[in-house]
Amino acid sequence: MSSICGVCKDQLSKDGSEVICSGGCEVSFHIKCIKTDLEGRKTRSYKDWKCKICRSSQPDQPNVSNDLNIDTDCLIKISEELANLRKEMSELRASVEFMSDKTDSTIPIMKEIKNELALVRKENEQLKVINKSLTSDVYELQDRVRSLEQYTRKNNIEISGLPSSPNENILDILKDVSQTIGVELEDSHISASHRIPSYSRQRTPSIIVQFQRKALKDTWITKYREKRNLSAKQVNLCVLCV
Repeated sequence: MSSICGVCKDQLSKDGSEVICSGGCEVSFHIKCIKTDLEGRKTRSYKDWKCKICRSSQPDQPNVSNDLNIDTDCLIKISEELANLRKEMSELRASVEFMSDKTDSTIPIMKEIKNELALVRKENEQLKVINKSLTSDVYELQDRVRSLEQYTRKNNIEISGLPSSPNENILDILKDVSQTIGVELEDSHISASHRIPSYSRQRTPSIIVQFQRKALKDTWITKYREKRNLSAKQVNLCVLCV
């Protein structure tokens, strides 16, 4: 180890202000003398610092292949995997772009559907209101029809149990019944009279009689109740039921 500075050739003070070359020459230097050596100062705090002579005696480029001993097959595999990864990324990018385009194209359709749905909902609410009103009207009409039916039947009576014949005269049958229960019957007393079909073949169709006035109907009802034990022989051998 020299005691003279390799730059200025002055004596070194050995007070820690000197730097020793680590390149093999072991020459010492004043720190102030090597401050202009920018290439040598790349090492931190002059650790492993080398002088210009030692640096120039080393190869410019290290033999990386010998030092690292890189496996060529491994590099090929890595290259292939990178190529496959690039291909997958490209396909994924294309897929994402396709889905993005599809999404963009469906946005107007969704808006149109949303508008149509709003219209349908509005129409549905209107139809609900109309339906509620119509339902109320139907109930009211049904009540009125029932009232009208009751009113039109206020002068009617139904007589069942009288046998029918092919050429029968309903008015003559009613006259026989009136005589049996003790009521005078004139043709002008009757507005309409006819038999009504029976749902059972075993049951004889009843006779519906509509009187001109409710008082005539009430008279027939009263007289019948007075003759409740009326036998079949008294009215053309039939059973009378009013």
